Order: sequence, then structure tokens, then C-alpha cells
Amino acid sequence: MLKLNALPLMGSRTTPINLARWLARARSALAGRTTTPYLEAQALAAHVLGKTKEWVIAHSDVIITPEENEKLSQALKDLAFGVPLAYLTGEKEFYGLQFRVTPDVLVPRPETELLVENAINWLNKNPEAHLALEIGTGSGCIAISLAKHSPNLQLIATDRYWPPLKIAQENVLFHNLQHRITLLQANLLRGISGKFDLLVTNPPYIPTKALASLEVARSEPLSALDGGEDGLFFIREIIRSAPRILKPGGVILMEIEQTLGGPVQDLAKQFFPKSNADLILDYSGFPRILRVRT
Repeated sequence: MLKLNALPLMGSRTTPINLARWLARARSALAGRTTTPYLEAQALAAHVLGKTKEWVIAHSDVIITPEENEKLSQALKDLAFGVPLAYLTGEKEFYGLQFRVTPDVLVPRPETELLVENAINWLNKNPEAHLALEIGTGSGCIAISLAKHSPNLQLIATDRYWPPLKIAQENVLFHNLQHRITLLQANLLRGISGKFDLLVTNPPYIPTKALASLEVARSEPLSALDGGEDGLFFIREIIRSAPRILKPGGVILMEIEQTLGGPVQDLAKQFFPKSNADLILDYSGFPRILRVRT
């Protein structure tokens, strides 16, 4: 974590600074916390100045006003101290789509795109599947991405808490999917009835003791991260309850922590003894998705 006095001065109310110089200094300030410091600096500048990233790139000689400089410097301090860029800009791209995000929801991550990709592949191979359930929707990025790429799919997306559902509702309306995605406040599968072709979920799966060492736990909602003592609390409850809501021939796709592959697969075999439960590896070769085919 960067110290406050480690941040370079970004000019003052009496010393003009152009955008190119601000970006160079911002890149230096961010170099210790991200692998893409210049891209993040550009995105931050675009947000604060109310411009596009293309405009920022093309207008590097523009002089920043003292008021803009103050806003940029404060935003840079927040970013350097670990506030996710998506929380500062209020948006994040996921699976080629734009989503509104706030500190009430997890920032969508590239590894979760693998979950969406596998769900879309399964839906394409099973065109008769029309009804999906997502547990723990957060920003709604998974359900919305599935709906955008599977035009015949209807979804129910749930979350335990109301604040994330408000963000999901904004994103559903933004993508004009309110007629295909129903949002419900529900604790896991409690109160859910009916039979679904697909159950997809990215539940909290980080063991409680591991959270203290993770930067993500200092800025993002613990309720979406903390998987209990062994990381399996929510996973166990979902797998235990899933048989009653899945159609024959349906599938569960669940993102998991990379060290939990064996225990999660054992749980699936316990509650789905006649089904095929396997693990899908991520691009680094680690178990990332549990797939249960009923």
C-alpha cells in the first residue's frame, strides 16, 4: 500500500499542469499497485474530466484547471490507497458489456467471464433450455450477460441483500432486459420454487481466515466474499438444495476458489450421486468452475 507522502505532487492552484504531465505523474504513483498504471490513470482522468479515454489520449496538451487538478489528485489518492477504479468511476466492463458498480457489489472480474462462457456454450448446445436461476447476482453482470447472448432465455436472479439488487435493477433496466430477468431478494434457494434448466452462481467462497491477507477484503463487500470457516458454507447449502429445483438434464455451473476443487466435487457427488460432477480449469490451469450435469 502506498503512503500518502509517496504520492507525487500534481501541481498547485498557482502552477499550471497539462494533462500529459498529470498522466505521467499518475502512472508513477500507481506503478506499485497495478500492472496497468497508465491505462488506469487515463480512465480516472476521463471520468473526472467528463471525457472519453479517446479524448484524453488526443488532448494531452490541455491545461488542467486548478479545480480539475484538485479533483484528479483526490481521486488518484483514493485509487493509490486501494479503492477499486470501478468504484471511483462507477462502472466496469464485463463480457463486452458495461455495468454500473458501487461498493455494495463486487467488482466483476475476468475469471468470472469463464463461468459465463461455459454457461452460454451449454445453452447453445441445449436450445430447449429456457429457464435459468442465478444465486447471488450482485451487479447482475452474470444474468445480464447470459440474457444478452441467449435471446430465448428467461432468468430469475437473486441476492440476499437489497442494496445489490438495486444496482442489479439499474443494470437490467440499462440493458433493457426487465422483461426477461426477474430480480428477487432471497437467501440462497430458500423460497425458490419451480424447475430450472440452469443454475449458475458465483457464491462467497473465500475462507474467513484468508480474508485478512487479501486487499479485496479491505474495499469490497465481505458478504460477497466470506465463505465461512472452510470456504464451503454457501457452496454446501446451494448444492444441498439444488436437486429439488433442477430439471432432469439440467446443469449447475458454479465458480469456486482454486483450492476447493476436491471438497466441492465431493459435495456434488454426495448430493447428486447419479450425476456427472467435474471441474473446469481456468486459463492458469486451476480448478475454477464446478459443473454438475443431472
